[in-house]
Amino acid sequence: MGQQLYSGDNVSVEEASELTMCMDNDKYVYADANTRFSIQASTPKEDSLIKLYLEEGSELNELKSKLGAGDTYEVDTPNSTMSVRGTTFRVTVYKGADGNTYTLLEVIEGNVECALKTTGGVYTGEKVVFSAGQSALVRGNTDLSEFLVGEENEKVLELNYEVLPEEAVERLKTLLENTGGNIIIGDTELQKSEQESVEEDVTSSGGNEENTEVEEN
Repeated sequence: MGQQLYSGDNVSVEEASELTMCMDNDKYVYADANTRFSIQASTPKEDSLIKLYLEEGSELNELKSKLGAGDTYEVDTPNSTMSVRGTTFRVTVYKGADGNTYTLLEVIEGNVECALKTTGGVYTGEKVVFSAGQSALVRGNTDLSEFLVGEENEKVLELNYEVLPEEAVERLKTLLENTGGNIIIGDTELQKSEQESVEEDVTSSGGNEENTEVEEN
């Protein structure tokens, strides 16, 4: 059953549930289980303003049309703000065991600008635009907000979705496990070798279909 949501509403998607939300007839939000966010929206007489405050969990944004000159679409997380024109992107927020808040940005189409801020709401002044196929991982607390970077000091992580689990929050947890606490591995050659290793294990099973299913599980 559909229902109306209004500016200022808080939304919680419970366990084993999901949410599809349509705004302005051409903007869609697909929220996964265990996701919490609130909505800020302008009145119909004003330039279109839509802002989602994502507290935890994961949601996919799909804008079917480019925004007008005075329109705004943002996803605000505890440690960063994502601003777009017309695009498709996923944002995941996860609280780490170290007490820090982690935000994973995955751009599927278009461009997304990520502006860093502390969990206290103070912007650092650092902004980076990410394009289709690129991702970024942000770590923040009340004192800092920073991109986790690789060995070349690059903020961009090219994700191999065939290696990572499908569930968005599980993708983020997998990334955190591979950071060693500080650094994104983000090495496509490493990810490729992991995939090849999985394929070799499947091949060594002798091609039996039942064995292949066990390997994948």
